[in-house]
Amino acid sequence: MEAFERRALLETEPNPVAHRDYVVTLHGRVGATRLELRYVPDRDIVTRPALARYLESMAGLDWRGIEHLGVTLTEDFFDVAIARWVEVVLCSEDEDGFRIEFMAEERQPAWNNPRLLDRIGKSG
Repeated sequence: MEAFERRALLETEPNPVAHRDYVVTLHGRVGATRLELRYVPDRDIVTRPALARYLESMAGLDWRGIEHLGVTLTEDFFDVAIARWVEVVLCSEDEDGFRIEFMAEERQPAWNNPRLLDRIGKSG
């Protein structure tokens, strides 16, 4: 599936309070892989039904590893939501029983709110 096809599944709506920084934390699954997605919205928020459809479509694709899936999720979400800050955390177990974790972060170049990120345990 091409990037534009995946990203078209992520629909947005206006942020109800675009003038304030706040963190949204979403938990879901991509197949057997657990997902925690945190973001600080800017102009828009991603709708929950759209995110569910997107994650379902991602589960149906063949990924070479958690790293490829994680980078793709991060880039797709950041590109569509145009969030101030995004963090994607994935966790799964491979066929040998090893626990594998992935974490990526992206932010707008001029955005920084260390007080907010410190409250959730992230350095600003």
